[in-house]
Amino acid sequence: MTSHRRRTRVARAPLDSPGRRPRARPPLGTEARSLRRSLQRAELEVKALSLLWHQYLVTPASRRQLARDAVQLGVSTRRACALFRVPRSMLGHSSRRMASDNAIVATLREILARQPRIGYRYALVLLRERGVRVNAKRLYRIWRDYGLSRRHAGPK
Repeated sequence: MTSHRRRTRVARAPLDSPGRRPRARPPLGTEARSLRRSLQRAELEVKALSLLWHQYLVTPASRRQLARDAVQLGVSTRRACALFRVPRSMLGHSSRRMASDNAIVATLREILARQPRIGYRYALVLLRERGVRVNAKRLYRIWRDYGLSRRHAGPK
């Protein structure tokens, strides 16, 4: 069993007594410089946020891209990551998904150039006939992400 010792307050000499020296303050020039730097950083963050505020912040990739854009505008990496809730280790990360999707998207665009009014299911059949192995769910995600939805006929 541990014993609880009572903390005693150490008596200090009053500020005006001869035994106590007041704490040395930094010269006003250095304080003004640090305040000026803080103000510049805050203005930079406001500028970055005002330029980037309208963008969508839901997906990790979009938040990561916004943090990268803020760093390019001059905001520090730490502050940009804190503003957009992105881990600093993820700032250098790039998705491998887009690189593998490009071949499928190119083939899909060829198919849609010839048959613009087909849906993703028939496009899946045509892709498989060409020898492209692709999952239906993956094709649907690509279809949505790249805006390849069915073209509607105009008014008659």
